[in-house]
Amino acid sequence: MKIQKNILSAENIIKRYVSEGEVLEVLKGASLSLQAGDMAVLLGDSGTGKSTFLHILGSLDKPESGQVLYHGVDVTGLMSSELSEFRNKKVGFVHQFHHLLPEFTALENVMMPGLIDGQTRKEARLRGSEILAEVGLSGRAKHYPRQLSGGEAQRVAIARALFNKPEVIYADEPTGNLDMKNGDILMELFEKLNSELNQTFLIATHNPRLNERIAKRFLIEDGVIESLTRS
Repeated sequence: MKIQKNILSAENIIKRYVSEGEVLEVLKGASLSLQAGDMAVLLGDSGTGKSTFLHILGSLDKPESGQVLYHGVDVTGLMSSELSEFRNKKVGFVHQFHHLLPEFTALENVMMPGLIDGQTRKEARLRGSEILAEVGLSGRAKHYPRQLSGGEAQRVAIARALFNKPEVIYADEPTGNLDMKNGDILMELFEKLNSELNQTFLIATHNPRLNERIAKRFLIEDGVIESLTRS
């Protein structure tokens, strides 16, 4: 049984951009909360602000107003050094494109968060090998990104996101660059990690097929978020 514990509460997030003298209000009071072990999906058409919202949740961007609370602490008010530590240890990101470093092997890519955090290569290699095994890619540890399929590269990106045991992983259109078969494999991996490790996920997508397999659902539309969770 999953322990239900509040992790995240985003409250009344407002975000504007100015382009060619015009103000575009992308988020107009968006709110959302997650508990430990949630597997949630944020649905919405392209351009509705899904990526912007995830970036704000993960402290990659700041809102004009509103709060992003992790265990009651508003991370929008943290100092730069505190934000860097928060991003490296508390949250993980998986994007539509894997963004692996081409000059490093799969294992070396996975090790990067640990090396940035000051771990020795031996420590980072051990942890990286464990996670690659978790995502089913032990046999690809010495392969470079160009030697991996799209689905394999995305699984390496997930392993990298898992390295520091983040509380929440934000996945932004993670199946958007994959065919249906590899997209299903990736979702099965998310579900496995959620079930076996109690890993919390928020997956942003415009793929309606995810409606069929994720019970906790949110819809972003016209800058606000509505819960679609089935009772």
